[in-house]
Amino acid sequence: IGPVNIAMDPEMTFVNMGDSFDISIRVHADVNNFNSVAAHFDFNQALLQVDSISGITAPSWVETQNSFNNTLGRVDYEAGRSSGYDSGDLLVCVVHMTAIGVTPTYTDLSFVFAPETRKTAVDADLSDLCRGNVTNAWVDVN
Repeated sequence: IGPVNIAMDPEMTFVNMGDSFDISIRVHADVNNFNSVAAHFDFNQALLQVDSISGITAPSWVETQNSFNNTLGRVDYEAGRSSGYDSGDLLVCVVHMTAIGVTPTYTDLSFVFAPETRKTAVDADLSDLCRGNVTNAWVDVN
């Protein structure tokens, strides 16, 4: 069994206030098979807003949650396979955002791992495989 990694891409984004940009959520699993992904993250709602989320398009995958809350600064996305398993690289979703405030240095986008109802995870039949690297993202707004 090898590690399963979940990442935001790009890891660092430089934008101007008013610019729109995308953050991709990706999973990489060398040898593990998985059949569900939950990606939950928080952001500073005074500096960023989510415009939309483009969900998974891989065959046999079905969205089970696709939501965001610009008042609370939350993104919640989940998907599962209708049958079978995946391994390797998977583009889970793309979060389309806009910078609405200037950062003094940068602001972070951080995956959430608690409470259980908002736990970022990559699972195989409800067994959490997300034990590899977790890559959060940072946004610098000028």
